[in-house]
Amino acid sequence: MNESSFLSVDWGTTNLRIRWVQLPDFTVLTSRFSDLGVKNVFARWQNSGQDDRISFFLQCLLSEIQAMEVMLPDECQVIISGMASSSIGMRELPYASLPFFTNGHALSVEKWQPKGFPYEISLISGVKSQEDVMRGEETQLLGLYQLLHPVGNSLFILPGTHSKHIFLEKDKVTSFNTFMTGEIFDILSAHSILNSSIEKSDFDALALAAFQKGVLMSVEKSSVLNALFMVRTNALFEKFSKNENYYFLSGLLIGAECNYLTDKKLDQIYICSSGMLFSLYLEAAKTLSISTNSELLTDEMVDLALLKGQWFINEYQEV
Repeated sequence: MNESSFLSVDWGTTNLRIRWVQLPDFTVLTSRFSDLGVKNVFARWQNSGQDDRISFFLQCLLSEIQAMEVMLPDECQVIISGMASSSIGMRELPYASLPFFTNGHALSVEKWQPKGFPYEISLISGVKSQEDVMRGEETQLLGLYQLLHPVGNSLFILPGTHSKHIFLEKDKVTSFNTFMTGEIFDILSAHSILNSSIEKSDFDALALAAFQKGVLMSVEKSSVLNALFMVRTNALFEKFSKNENYYFLSGLLIGAECNYLTDKKLDQIYICSSGMLFSLYLEAAKTLSISTNSELLTDEMVDLALLKGQWFINEYQEV
């Protein structure tokens, strides 16, 4: 196996990201981002009439690799994490169960050299609890653990379309929760009656106050379903501008995601994002009086964590 570089494939539900990574410092030499997520490719395969799902996925992947227009080493390893190992991915792998240790030894990893595909594949599985699952975040978490070396009881918050809250006791994942915060926000803001009541603009002092109000309202109202209609009445009664209302809605949903954390005893909370998302989650924690020792993780750190996690898992499988 070539150990000077590898191809990192982060294959999510809606997007595909490929990066050619130089070792040992994990420098990204070139990358490609597309909307050929697992859901899209799976639907294409179903409509194609082809029987071999794995070959169909690999052909899509190879086309995207070739579009990068780089000369890869002949023995370049392709390491894939995310939804590619799910029931709608190229090949379904079994989940590891909790408790899940940050050495990653419990993960299933399928390694093979596909016929007609120029590179060896390493496909990484996911983790399940009694009522939740994750694929991709566990790989990122292993990289984050290596970068940050948390002690005691810690929480990693990974905001996104489906936000993940991952709880660790020292080096052991004890539980995790998934929140459809980003997806619900997108649906409500684009496809519901609330669409005409919001509009994103600058995050100024008035927007901050509206966001804080939304966070508090997520707790004060007995139901967030009831609270959501306030976005409509805020506009009708001219309580907020459309921009303020945008952040009020964001506050409602992020507040609903995070308010259960007020009862948790944690030594450290890592918000695995940067920029506006980090600021909003940190502000929500402050507004809810969640005791946080929060650390800013830049996009670069979060990306590096995924690459380190993929390589770490792959290397363990070689032992």
